[in-house]
Parts: sequence; structure tokens; C-alpha cells
Amino acid sequence: MKKTFWIYLLFFAVLSCKKENTTVAGNAQDSLAAQDSATMSSPQNPEAFGIGTSEEKPSQGKTVFTENGNTILSFDTNAGEGFMIINDEKVPLTKLDFTENHYKITGKDISIAADNGDFDDTTGDCMSGTFPEIKITYKGHTVSLAHIRVQDCPSY
Repeated sequence: MKKTFWIYLLFFAVLSCKKENTTVAGNAQDSLAAQDSATMSSPQNPEAFGIGTSEEKPSQGKTVFTENGNTILSFDTNAGEGFMIINDEKVPLTKLDFTENHYKITGKDISIAADNGDFDDTTGDCMSGTFPEIKITYKGHTVSLAHIRVQDCPSY
């Protein structure tokens, strides 16, 4: 009986250490349609690509990444989709994973990883923070950006 008690105790102790993980993904058909309709040109310099900015602003249900105050990435968590401007083309994003201080955002031919974010105190319904570096991999090429701000305003 004592062995069973210790086994259950160990099991629940390990189970309680599991990290919180949130995944947001859009409808698969919508994601495929958005990817098929996007026209992406290959960069003139295949070793690098240009990151553009958009007019998107933080609002309820959106996660927005900025560089020097300019929006470089926007993801609507309610719709399960977002976008980033690369080489003057709107690249669709279809999945956002957030775990503690880490974001992973993906789409067709693109993956964005933001690790070790330093988050400010939450104000209102939004949380914001700074990432020392984010890595964007697009069609096999990677660009790193430093000191990127995020503002995440979940709709729950």
C-alpha cells in the first residue's frame, strides 16, 4: 500500500510541473486558400530577405510584434491567422504557439521563433514585453532581429 501511495504522489508531482501551452491555429481550408492566393517572389539576394512594416495596431484578440515602433508581424488569435511582410509581399501565418516566454509562429515556408522574452507587468487585458532576438526563417534562409517588442491582447 505504501508503494502505491508513493507512486501516485510521484506521478502527480511530475504532472503538476507541466508548462502551460497555448496553441492557436486557423481552419486548415482557410489556411490553404490564403497560402495559394499569396504571390511570393524570391529575393534578389538569396542569402537575405527584407522585412516590411504594416499599419496593424494592437487590439483585443491580436498579438503584434514591433521593431522601433513599427509593426513587423500581426496575428489575429480569434481568426487563427496573421501575416508578415517579406520582400514587399504579404506572407500568411497560420499557427501561433505561446509557452511562458516563448512564441513560435508558422506558415507556409516561414517559421518565427521568439525566445526568452522579458515581460512587463500586465496592464488591462494586454501583456507586453521585449525579446532580445527573434529568428525568422523564410524559404530556408534565416534573419535575426534584435530588441523586438510584443504586445499580446488575448480575447478571453
